Amino acid sequence: MFLSADITIIGELGVNHTSAASGNTLGQYFCAKCGNPIYAQSSARLYMQAVRLGFLDEGHGLRPDTAIWLDDAPEWVVTDPQIEHVGKQPPALIPAPPAAQD
Repeated sequence: MFLSADITIIGELGVNHTSAASGNTLGQYFCAKCGNPIYAQSSARLYMQAVRLGFLDEGHGLRPDTAIWLDDAPEWVVTDPQIEHVGKQPPALIPAPPAAQD
């Protein structure tokens, strides 16, 4: 997960929108040319993007610091015991902007 303001994506993206278990809309963004997944973004946290690191070149130096949604993970999943483990959706890193009032 990265702050949207810290990411620049160059190139044409496609998107598929689905309803998440939370009731929020989840956008799955992908390369419009090859279909490779790029990132996901929840309507509840538009200021964040879940980047699919597999599409980046080797040597990027990025490592996870938290494993999330582990309550729903298959029993064979192995996670690094040195990082934070969260069973469900982690708390927001920064507060969401206030909702508009009527």
